[in-house]
Amino acid sequence: MKCKRCETLPSFKDKNVTLYVYIPTHHHEPLFEANLIDKNYTYEKHAKYYLVDVESLHAFIRIMRNLFNVLERSDIKILPFNKQKGLDPAVLHNMRTLEEWVDYYKSRQVRYVLRENALKVHFQPIMDKRTNEIFGYEGLVRGIDKDGSDIPPGLLFEQAKNLDLLFNLDKASRETVIRSAAEIGLKKHLFINFIPTAIYNPELCLKTTLEAIKFYDLAASKITFEVVESERIKDFDHLNTILEYYKARGFNTALDDVGSGYANMEAISRLRPSIIKIDQMIIRNIHKDQEKQKAFKAYYELAKKNDIRILAEGVETKDEETYLSNYDIDYAQGYYYGKPQPTLLDN
Repeated sequence: MKCKRCETLPSFKDKNVTLYVYIPTHHHEPLFEANLIDKNYTYEKHAKYYLVDVESLHAFIRIMRNLFNVLERSDIKILPFNKQKGLDPAVLHNMRTLEEWVDYYKSRQVRYVLRENALKVHFQPIMDKRTNEIFGYEGLVRGIDKDGSDIPPGLLFEQAKNLDLLFNLDKASRETVIRSAAEIGLKKHLFINFIPTAIYNPELCLKTTLEAIKFYDLAASKITFEVVESERIKDFDHLNTILEYYKARGFNTALDDVGSGYANMEAISRLRPSIIKIDQMIIRNIHKDQEKQKAFKAYYELAKKNDIRILAEGVETKDEETYLSNYDIDYAQGYYYGKPQPTLLDN
């Protein structure tokens, strides 16, 4: 069984369509109608909603966004449909608020990336602090825009969140990292990010990810699935279900950004990941900041008590590296050891 939400992208006709436009407040109707008349739109009014014939939904949204503020745009609802066929219930999933339509057309990059599978991977080395050799690499995705330029992952995932496409982007990112690691001939450990809120049922949502790992003949014991946005964990039971699913199949698990949010001490104790990645906000200038040293020590002691391996993120200077050498940590990552790049430093 496949999840249609993860496997398909939302689609609809937005040229030469009729729009169902719901205006909830009476005092907005005169302004709305005046602009329809000014722009020569053909329309019908029925109670609190309008039927408006448009040549381009995008052009209509550009006009409407300038009429209303963000709160008003969040109340107005718009649905494109074929007037000749009537309002088929099958198209109701295309109804969005005006603000959501604004986001939809602003977020062209993530739609292009997902449609064209325009993703690439940069690999950042992770050092084994006991051997001072490269332990593995974290696969970090970048979007590729139409002109060939990079799309920062933060922007890409923000657009995906706005369009309810986190499922699609997270899935595509995991599978791109797996394929790229195999194509580049990675033999060391591979860290793969995932967003827990993008996974409903591991059996369904992770099926194609595990199939890709099997197809490229990658060893489960050399793969770590890394929870990103771990400071936003709200449903520990759901996340634990995902982590246990990975663990039962021989994979390692990691919590990212530990120390940057309010729930991380609880998250470590309740989830018991294989590895915790202590956030760069703690590591930055740790050699001269007693509060950061205190925070680091607390996580260090908790991890040791629970037999959890420790990775220090964002190491950029010799002073930071020297300070960390006073502790028996397992791994370190940061520009001091190597920046993310499409090739491997060592394999």
